Formats: sequence, structure tokens, C-alpha cells
Amino acid sequence: MTALEGLYARTVQEHMGFFDEAGLAYVAARDPFRPVLIRWHEGRAIVSAQDARRFIELGKRGGWVVRDVSLPAGDPAYRLYSRVAS
Repeated sequence: MTALEGLYARTVQEHMGFFDEAGLAYVAARDPFRPVLIRWHEGRAIVSAQDARRFIELGKRGGWVVRDVSLPAGDPAYRLYSRVAS
């Protein structure tokens, strides 16, 4: 498993798909076109990981509060790395 795959696995298994700032920065650098979901108090947007920081900064300038950044629901990482109780 590569470091990036390990990050996706931890993100899904331990953080329910949500990124912290360091995880998002790592994805933006290593997998820049990976879609991520940004949720603000006013709405949401799916953008590429490389553009997420810029969208977050623009939202903050507009007075929006970023609630979280995550993998979108249909991301293959959920299927690949989810633990299923037996």
C-alpha cells in the first residue's frame, strides 16, 4: 500500500471520510484531481483537491464558515477501504 492509499484508508476507516488540513494538503500534492467535498454553512461544492484550498480561502473572505472537507459519498475509497462488520 502506498502512502497515499494509506491516507485514504485512514481517512475512511478512522475519520469517516473527513480530511484534516495536513491530509488535504497531501492529497492536493499527490492526487491533485481527486474530487473533494467542501461544506460551508451556506452550501457545498465538489472541487478538485488542488483547488480546495483556494475555494476555502475565497469562502472565508466572503464570510462563509467551512464546516468540513471530505471525500464525496461515491468515492471509490469507501468501497476499497471500508471495514464491514461480519
